[in-house]
Amino acid sequence: MKSILLCLFLLHFFCVFGKQCFLDAIPESDRVNLTLDGYSMPVGLWRGAWDSSLISSKIYGILLSEIMGYQVEYGTGSGSYSYIWMLAGCSQLNPTDIQADCVPPRRWHFAFESWQEGRPYVRPALLAMGEYAPASLGSPGYAGYQGLFVMSLPSMASATRSGLSLTYFSHYNASWFEPQRYIPVVDEVNMTKLLTCAEAVNTAYPFLGQQYLEATADEGGVEYQDDRPLLKCWKGKWWAAPSCRHNVSYCGAVVTGGLGWGMVELVQQASFHNMPLAFATAIQTPNEYVQLNIELQSALYWWTPDSTFVEYGAQRVVFPEHNSQEYRNGIYGTQRTEAFLSTWAAGGLDSEQAQGGEFPLSLAKKFHLSNSDLLELLKDHVGRPGDPEDFDNDARAWTTACNWLQRHRNWLTWVPHHTDCGRGQGLVNLRGMFVQNISEAVGCEICPVGYASIQDNGQRTCRPCPAGSYQSFPGESSCTTCALGSMAPHEGSRECELCGLGRFANSSGMTDCYNCGDAQMQKWTTSRWVTLQEKEMWIQVQGATSNLSCACVPGTFLFESNCVDCMEGSTCPGSDSLQVLPGYFSTVDAPGEIYRCFGDVGKCPGGPPGTCALGRDRRSVACSRCESGKHAEADGTCRPCVGLDFAIFISTSVLVIMVITALYLGLLKTKRHPSPLLIVTISLAQMITIAQKLTVLAKFKIGWDEPFLSVLHSIQLLNFDLKHISIDCISQVAPLVEFSIRVLLMPLFCLLVLIVHFLYSAFFSKRSMCGSFQLAQLGRTVGTIFIICFISVFSSLLSPFQCVKHPNGKFTLQDYHDVFCNWQEEHLQMCILGAIACLLPVGFLALCTWAVLVEVPKRLEESNQNFIRACSFLFTRFRPGAEVFSVLFLTRNALVVLCQLPSNRPVKVVLLNALLYVSLILTAFYKPWRFLSCNLLDIWLIAGLMVIVDMGAVSMQEENSASAMVICMGFLVSMIVAIFVAAVYGASKHIMQQYFRKRFDFFLCHQKSAAGSFARLLKIELTKANHSAFIDSDDLLDITRLCRYVAQDTQKFVILATPDILGRKWCVAEMTTAQICEVSSVLITWPGFVTPNDAFVADYFNRNYDLEALSEFGIFKDDVKATLWWLQLVPSVKMATELTIEKVGDIVQQLTQTYSLRQRASSSGSIGQIDSPVLADPVNTEAVATALVLLSYLKKKLMVGSIMPRLLQHQLKVPNKASTVVVIITKGCFLSPTFAHWLMQVHDLPCGIVPIIAEESHSLPPSFYEELRAFWTFRAEIDAELYIQIVKAVYKELAVVFAPGSFASTQEDLELRANKVCDRLFADQLPLSRLNSSEVGF
Repeated sequence: MKSILLCLFLLHFFCVFGKQCFLDAIPESDRVNLTLDGYSMPVGLWRGAWDSSLISSKIYGILLSEIMGYQVEYGTGSGSYSYIWMLAGCSQLNPTDIQADCVPPRRWHFAFESWQEGRPYVRPALLAMGEYAPASLGSPGYAGYQGLFVMSLPSMASATRSGLSLTYFSHYNASWFEPQRYIPVVDEVNMTKLLTCAEAVNTAYPFLGQQYLEATADEGGVEYQDDRPLLKCWKGKWWAAPSCRHNVSYCGAVVTGGLGWGMVELVQQASFHNMPLAFATAIQTPNEYVQLNIELQSALYWWTPDSTFVEYGAQRVVFPEHNSQEYRNGIYGTQRTEAFLSTWAAGGLDSEQAQGGEFPLSLAKKFHLSNSDLLELLKDHVGRPGDPEDFDNDARAWTTACNWLQRHRNWLTWVPHHTDCGRGQGLVNLRGMFVQNISEAVGCEICPVGYASIQDNGQRTCRPCPAGSYQSFPGESSCTTCALGSMAPHEGSRECELCGLGRFANSSGMTDCYNCGDAQMQKWTTSRWVTLQEKEMWIQVQGATSNLSCACVPGTFLFESNCVDCMEGSTCPGSDSLQVLPGYFSTVDAPGEIYRCFGDVGKCPGGPPGTCALGRDRRSVACSRCESGKHAEADGTCRPCVGLDFAIFISTSVLVIMVITALYLGLLKTKRHPSPLLIVTISLAQMITIAQKLTVLAKFKIGWDEPFLSVLHSIQLLNFDLKHISIDCISQVAPLVEFSIRVLLMPLFCLLVLIVHFLYSAFFSKRSMCGSFQLAQLGRTVGTIFIICFISVFSSLLSPFQCVKHPNGKFTLQDYHDVFCNWQEEHLQMCILGAIACLLPVGFLALCTWAVLVEVPKRLEESNQNFIRACSFLFTRFRPGAEVFSVLFLTRNALVVLCQLPSNRPVKVVLLNALLYVSLILTAFYKPWRFLSCNLLDIWLIAGLMVIVDMGAVSMQEENSASAMVICMGFLVSMIVAIFVAAVYGASKHIMQQYFRKRFDFFLCHQKSAAGSFARLLKIELTKANHSAFIDSDDLLDITRLCRYVAQDTQKFVILATPDILGRKWCVAEMTTAQICEVSSVLITWPGFVTPNDAFVADYFNRNYDLEALSEFGIFKDDVKATLWWLQLVPSVKMATELTIEKVGDIVQQLTQTYSLRQRASSSGSIGQIDSPVLADPVNTEAVATALVLLSYLKKKLMVGSIMPRLLQHQLKVPNKASTVVVIITKGCFLSPTFAHWLMQVHDLPCGIVPIIAEESHSLPPSFYEELRAFWTFRAEIDAELYIQIVKAVYKELAVVFAPGSFASTQEDLELRANKVCDRLFADQLPLSRLNSSEVGF
């Protein structure tokens, strides 16, 4: 018996290990082992105990041994669960201590057809295995599936008889098909070969009943035990689907194995798809599940790949496409997904330590069997006749694998090619040169020195060692990283270089050595403390491996592990200590963290780290805070708070309240037409604006020196710096609280205005507090405060966005040195608060822009006095027509504030200079201020500020700072003096106007076309009486200042009331201003002038007089209406019908009470005295006035001459001895009988004429002579034809234009024209008769 067993063993050994598949197989003696974990061993193939795993392993093993020449051994496990444990070298499955149990040597290296991919236990187990964890190589090419199958016999029968195969789920639908006719039913199954549901499915899957019920709501398929739903089984063994539950014995029989394999999905699929099937579990006697299904030839639960039912043609039943969402919710009515099968390999087979492992690994990765290949193998395995040598399944698997390999050649692509280089090799071309592309390669060669064999996409190529590594030997598969203290800067290095002096390499694989410091290399060296000849010393060494070897050269300081020059703000004596310079600070704990003490440098006196000025808190950043209970002094120290400090705070608060109250009352009393006191106000406002701009300039981080620095420090209160009013003595406030108080100051000012407004309205005003006038006063006061404080408010709100950089690289807020600019915590809160608060000045600017550009023009047209009064704070300072400058200057101030935001100082200076240049040009060109002195002051202040800014830029260079500060102080003093001079000028001018004689004794308000010449005559006569008189053609340079002359510079306002004067808007403006400002007035009424009555006033505004334009000057309809009524009360003087110099004298006498009768006589005389008469239409006041004005100028020239022109009165004739006649030509003069008689008399005398055109726009219409002929034809006293010839002769003579009533006729112009008339009087003139007799070219 023993001899038989021995023979059988030898036969088995020969069959398995002795025979070969290929004739050219590599002999077993030439086959090699692989080396892994330091152990040489055959390639171990671990497989499952089922046919497909055995066959695939045999295919791989035959190729690996016979084609590639490796020794192979096989191991078998019951399931794929064992794969990862065996490949990791574990002595048992799922050990409690994986790291202790799974250790080398690892005997098994490859495993095929694992069903465990993605199982929950796999990933944690692999992580615990560490470097010994096996790796998944992916799919072997075929997939697994488990579910409902049907034998080919019943399926073919169904297809033959009904045309419907049973491989599709819908062909089981009991509503229209009866599959029981082709598959066995329940009654045909031996019940003794079945387990009960209690023994099988309800025990193995206790949740299944609940899951089925929730998915299908089929109450009939479950029964309750202990309040738990379980599958309800017929006769305790069969679970029947709803479609055949009424007759379970006739249900199609489906038998599964185990404890109910697949029942989780099968019961739902049968229920959902109306399949008349019943499910039971075969008893667990060996092979009972297989034998029972072979006997039944029915539907069954099965899986692939498997050879059990291959010969019976079992096919899967196809269900609807898999629905992953339903499966996640426990609903299994659709197709189950295919199982991913995977190939596994031991970890590290492709590493340097695994010799000979990469080719087996390559073969395993390329190993690929399709589903059809595997089905062919399984059919061949179970269907061919038994070979005598195949007395066991393992041998049969080898035979099946060998036969398949011999029939097919697709496995040739799996086997490594001659260009599949091994470790230490790389691809080469025909010339033996190493290449990277396999298409160029013809073989493999050993990699040279400096190169390594690197695997990429399954191919090895020789590549130069990367920088930081080297290789001193040929044929290596990896490069060695440079050791500590060395480096390899270039690829392909054969060895590493030692780090030089002042450099070190503290890690391996470095491409460059670290410098001992980031500064210049000459400041660093590397050294070692040694004892040489009994003497300890430092020696310089190369190849330093740590920064501990780094040392600074003398003259530098070790700061934050760097050897650097003495940093800004400190001095280094050449040791590990440093001294902080004045104006800088560092703490004891971090002496290298240097902070600059911005602003008042006196608080940081310098010295050892941690030194602050007396009373300063050393824990604060840059000594920024005083100690508790102390107050900052000007020298930077902090002294204890005393009673005076509290008094300063209280008095400042009271002063603010008083100033706001005074401002409210002052604006309330302000007249509509500003007085020279406005110059004082504007000067002070400009001073405050300049001071605020200087506070902005102080934030430019320019190194100002004394004494200018003290000036900037003293005006910081304007920037709402509460420390200047000793708020630290009231309470130690945090930066956020202090900033919040500064944010609330402007709302607090507005609240104070509201309180003052309420108190005034309640106790002193008869008007309602909410009336339009009172609200306008409230708005004007609030707006004025905003205008005054705009720069300070906006600048203080931007504090969270203004950071300064310290020498240590950190940033803190410029105004709050304790707050770091990190956009976190306190800084973030301040930024949010500041951003929200900035809406206040920005909104104010937008509101002012809207008001000036949009609303004011519209409200002016509507004559909305209250709105204009409310907005008057914007444009009262500016001349009419320049209101937009209120917005421009406000925008300029906003941009000035924004100039402090850029971090670069030159950029700040350039931006501010650009704004000042633009502002200077605009002010100089447009002169927007209401007073010339204010324009000059503004120009000087801007120019001075520009100089200060430029000098600040110069002071950035320390050598020029002293002279620059002198210039700054000089210009600052000049600016202050200019403000003082302007204020004194305005005040003195106001006093002069109030208490002394004003600039003009009389203001002559007149209509140019009707009384222009008379106004000129009246001014001449008033001047003779030593009284000054305003007439627009002489004194008005800017129409926007017209009303100001009336309101401020006029003693008595004279209205030359011609009939149409009330239709002239500028005359109405002058009269309205006189009425509003209560200027003493006199009315000289012309014949035809009607004093306004009720009917006139009612109809006045219906006439198109364009009075809306006066709204721009603060004159509205109500004001004009009041003026019309006021005219009834003004004292009046009547104008005579015919004007004479005597009557003019009477008017002057009534106006001045000082006129001399002797002066009047010089303008008239008897007929015998007149040798050069002046002819003027006696009924035309303007013509007579023109003549009298001309005579007034001619007297100065003819006093010593023989010719004395005189005005010819209408009752006189032209003297016979007249040598030259002056003819005043006015509109309608040739229709005057008196004037016509005079011309007829001149025609008869041998005297010349000098025509004077008294109207600048005088011209003859085309029909002039026809109209003249028609007028005189029927009047017997005049020969019409002769008269027309005389008129033509007059026009033929060259005329002189002398028009005193024209706006362009100034006093100088009239004198020049009078000179021309004088010259003509002395020149020879042709008599009028000769002019008439000569041909006239008309």
